[in-house]
Amino acid sequence: MKALARAGDVDQVVALFAELRTSGTGKGDASPPNVLCYNTLVNALAEAGRLEEARVAFDEMLAAGVAPNASSLNILVKLHSWRSARFDLAYKDILRMRDLGVEADVGTYSTLVTGLCRAGRVGEAWGVLEWMLEEGCRPMVQTYTPSYRGIAVMWNGTLDGCSEALDRHDQESWEGSELNPCGSRKAADN
Repeated sequence: MKALARAGDVDQVVALFAELRTSGTGKGDASPPNVLCYNTLVNALAEAGRLEEARVAFDEMLAAGVAPNASSLNILVKLHSWRSARFDLAYKDILRMRDLGVEADVGTYSTLVTGLCRAGRVGEAWGVLEWMLEEGCRPMVQTYTPSYRGIAVMWNGTLDGCSEALDRHDQESWEGSELNPCGSRKAADN
């Protein structure tokens, strides 16, 4: 299924999944689809822009008693923040998945931050970064990069805006980290 999804053959992914589901309910050695199969299906549908089908497939997974994992959550957040720009649904899914025992990870937050910045909602992205830190989840370079790119666009591409944002950001988040999305002050001044 994953190879078909990577090739962009979503209809074949859907067909193969339907076959797995049918064979997994009958007698014999076949097993019903697991979380990896559902994640592949949901992601393939989301990537193809088939958003409603992706959501239905995820809901079917839950109804089938298949427990979601962190990848499931990341796929949903990507669906809502990159494909449909329904950030309200991304936030709801993060909270809903917590109730199901699945915690947001650095990938979840990074995906949401990227989607917000793509939509020009840089201030809100910074709020998500703060939320992430409050949850004890340490950012990585990929988490900050979209925010700083968004700030640079807002400040007409100058490093001054990036440096100012860094000054305002909680310096504790950088302690013990080699991250510095703006580069050093000396590099910015040269």
